[in-house]
This record gives sequence, C-alpha cells and structure tokens, in this order.
Amino acid sequence: MDTSRSEEMLATRRALLPSGVTGAGRWEDPYPLVFARARGQYIEDVDGTEYLDFHGGYGTAILGYSHPGVDGAVARAMADGQTFVGCAQVHEAALAERLVDLLPEAERIGFCGGGGSDPLYHAVRLARAATGRRKIVKVEGGYQGWHSDLGASTVPPSGDIAPTHTPPTVPNSSGVLPQVTAAILAVSANDVDSLRARFAEEGDEIAAVFVEPALYSSGCITVDPEYLRAARELCDTHGAVLVFDEVICGFRSRVGGAAVPSGVVPDLAAYGKAIANGHTFALLAGRAALMDQLAPAGDVFFSGTFNGAPLGVAAATAVLDELESTDAMARAVRGCERLAVGVNAAIAAHGLNAVVQHHGSAWNLYFHTRKVRDVRDLAASLEHGTEELNLAFRHHLRDHAIFMQRRAGTLRGFVSAAHTDADIDRTIDVIDAFLETHTPTLAVTS
Repeated sequence: MDTSRSEEMLATRRALLPSGVTGAGRWEDPYPLVFARARGQYIEDVDGTEYLDFHGGYGTAILGYSHPGVDGAVARAMADGQTFVGCAQVHEAALAERLVDLLPEAERIGFCGGGGSDPLYHAVRLARAATGRRKIVKVEGGYQGWHSDLGASTVPPSGDIAPTHTPPTVPNSSGVLPQVTAAILAVSANDVDSLRARFAEEGDEIAAVFVEPALYSSGCITVDPEYLRAARELCDTHGAVLVFDEVICGFRSRVGGAAVPSGVVPDLAAYGKAIANGHTFALLAGRAALMDQLAPAGDVFFSGTFNGAPLGVAAATAVLDELESTDAMARAVRGCERLAVGVNAAIAAHGLNAVVQHHGSAWNLYFHTRKVRDVRDLAASLEHGTEELNLAFRHHLRDHAIFMQRRAGTLRGFVSAAHTDADIDRTIDVIDAFLETHTPTLAVTS
C-alpha cells in the first residue's frame, strides 16, 4: 500500500502534536497511518487507500462507522437546535428509562460527558463515600481509564511473571503520587484465591472491586462466572461495592452488559464506546442507594458541561433503536465467531503455538500460547519476541488493506454489524498466509 502521505505528514505533525499523535495508542512504527474518513467496515487513509477495518474506534463502532441511522439522528437533533450543553434537556429521561429496563443493576442512570474514564472515576468516589474506605481492588490487565485512582497494572508485567495471588501494583504513568498507587490492590483475573487473599488481608479497608466482565483490555479474556460470583460474595460479606467496567465490553455481545449471562449483578457499572457508535457518550448505572449520593441530593460531586449532551443522547437512543429492532448484534457476534473458527482451523492445520480467543464481537490472536486466562499468561507469551511478530502481523494486514490498531502486547480486533461473510473469509485467508510464512517461528515443539 502507498502510505507516503502519512509518512510525509509526520514531521509537521511532530512539530505540533506530542510525537505527532493525540495519544500513545495511535502510534505505530515506523509511523502511524493518518485517516481521512470511515464508513461501514472501511476506513480510508490520506493516500486514498480503503482498509477493511477491525479497529472499530477501540470498539465503539458496533454498527459500523458513520452509520446512517445514528448519524441521521444526530443531524436531526442539530437541525432541531439541540447543539447546547450544560442544561437539563428534554430527551435524557426517556433514554435513562430505557437503560433502567435493559441493565440489571440500573435503578438510576448518571450520564457523563466524556469517555469511559468519566463514569469510572465517579464510581471510585461513590464507593469511597459509601463505605468510608480508601482502597480499590482492580484486575491486572484491566484498563479503567487514565486517572490515577485506577491507573495501574494495565500493561503486561515484565521481569518476574510467575503466578501470584497478590501481584504488585504498578502505576501506568510517571507523575502519579505513590500514596495514590498504594491504595490500589491488584488481583489476577480468573483466580478466586487472589480475590480472597486481598480480602483476607485488607477486607475492612476495601471500598470497591472493579472488574471487566470480558477483559478486552488484555486482548480478549473471558472472565469466568465463578470469578464474578466470588467477587459479588466477597463484596457482600465485607461491605464493599462491586463495580463492573463495561465501557468496552458492554453492548458488544448483547443489548446490555457482557456480565448478564453470569447472573451476577454489580452495584455500579460503567458504559461507553459502543452505546453511541463513535459519538461521545458514557454513563454510570447503579443501585439507587448509591447513585442518590451524587450531587445535588448527595455530597459526592457530580457535574460536567457535556453530561447528557443532546447530541450524545440522540446517538445512544438511535443505537438502541437499531440494536433492539434488527439482528445487528447477532450479525456482529456471528462474524466474530466465523473469524475465530477460521483462523483457529488454520492454526491447527499448520501445527502452531497460537490461538484466537473471542467473546461477543471481539477477538484476539495470541502468539506463543494456546490459552490466555490472565495478564500473566499474556506476559509469558511476550517473552518469545512476540511484540516483533505482532508488528509484522499488523504490517502484513496493512499490506493487504486490512487495518488493526496497536494495543500493547495484543492483536485485538472488533467485528461490526457491517462486516460481511466475504470480509471475514478474506481476512482468514490473509491471516492464513501470514501463519504459513511464520510456521518455523510458531511451530509447536514437543
């Protein structure tokens, strides 16, 4: 593919933007592609190349980019003079009523104005205010936003990656106060003993447990229902708040939360991304006893210029209309399963040490492992030069006009309702060609 304009733009962009991008995840060696537009399952770069896309705006585009129903609803809201913010507005209660009916934990809805970080830091404050406690338990490899109260132990560990029930907490960034990081207790995904160890040691100091019911932040790790049930039981026993982070996984496998099949109901849950199909929108849902502590009735500060902004409400309402009245979700899930089955068949045919894991409409290809149940499994796979292989894989896809965005240690993709069987089959063929070329690197050894 000709990517010369993206390369040419880098020097100018570096003079204006940090490293030439607006976030670390947008960077790719040797330079990131610069995109001009996206529609359906395709995204077009500044050289005019159209790529079959599995980035999906970090999972936002469940219906496909620039969906006419969603964008049309936003355009109608704009034409109706709804480009205002910072006031109570006429349509937010109707959307909240729909969400209360859809989400098991939802007795109240708090609309937020930014990304998924917003409802998650409101959840931290609510939990601490409700319990009078300071410490937060979070699953290693989960990404709960950029703020310091949860910003730790997100990327795969390096060095000592041996299994442990009480993994160290590592801040995501410099500039974080040590005492803030000290209030975060990391636990291992799918390790009930890890949860129990934390509560045995510090249960009377734990305000909340934060869990992604499907751990998309580490590629695609399914969280066992038993793990979620244990988290619920421990929170109930010790008086802590259970928070589900559904920002990425919510509305990606069903109309609602990824945790619904487990039967486990959290006290609070955060949603974003797919619920508005690329428009800015997020929300916190939860029990009335907790949510009513938010200002102005309660003493937990809750505000934001863009909270419940009419254009975001219009987008989210249109997404729910589409998901509830069509088979869009089922198409996305079926397409993801088709891709996973096809690539895993190719892996088996070549006798390789690799696997595709999938959940809902998200999938991840892991190299140098046959199963990933927590971030330490992922870290162990990276000890074999996997990151270099991941880069080569993304470049191979790019050379065949398929795009995936970089994510530390993983090859995560999202399937939308716009992807067709032909799109999936072409992708399987392109991946199969890469696997065949790299068979000596990935062959299973006895």
